[in-house]
Amino acid sequence: MKAAIMVPGADGGRWDIRDVQRPVVTAGHVLVRVHASSLNRAEFRRLHTMRVRPGQPMPEARTGGGDAAGEVVEIGRDVTGIKPGDRVMGRCAGGFAEFALLDAREVMPAPERLSWEEAACVPIVFVVVHDALLVSGQLRVGETVLVTAAPSGVGVATLLLAKYLGAKVIGTSRSAEKLERLKAHGLDLGSSPAATASPRRSLARSARIVSTWSSTISAATFSHPASTPLRSAAGSSRSAG
Repeated sequence: MKAAIMVPGADGGRWDIRDVQRPVVTAGHVLVRVHASSLNRAEFRRLHTMRVRPGQPMPEARTGGGDAAGEVVEIGRDVTGIKPGDRVMGRCAGGFAEFALLDAREVMPAPERLSWEEAACVPIVFVVVHDALLVSGQLRVGETVLVTAAPSGVGVATLLLAKYLGAKVIGTSRSAEKLERLKAHGLDLGSSPAATASPRRSLARSARIVSTWSSTISAATFSHPASTPLRSAAGSSRSAG
């Protein structure tokens, strides 16, 4: 099968389309014929670390893609509730290929109303946001969510899910223009370096401060503000996660 491989180089990683072996289906896994996969920050970060340096081990080449949407072609032993032909999406390693192996626990039905491209954009960002706001943060109606780097992929997903759950949302960004555009999607208040108003004075003083960190994401993921959803406003505080 064809796959997009990240390979090391003198100036950092680069992409190379190669013929590779189709994944072997193991117990608890599902083989998916990939129709679409999304490009995420993880690929850019990985490419930056793939510079060949004298005297250091050669970085390992690997297939890109952290999620995929497509049709199930084969299921492994002990997999239930999934069958060949199912339209699915999920997180994985190696989504930039004709076939991808997904842990059955990561597999979700892909709604018919979503295109393959739209479905492929769901797993990474929305699973992160779900775990941050619901599992770790236990967000409640009327609370306030502070989303750093709100125009990012995770930031926009946090905005949408938080508003759906009945929360107020403050977003931060270096771009006041991007924050203004997010108001059409429900952003209650934007804060940028050019802003003069304080979000802490502008929203309810009684809101709790809660920082939520998804247990499924490594610390490296949160080293960049674009991937850090936080719930915050003036008032008493607690921390979850």
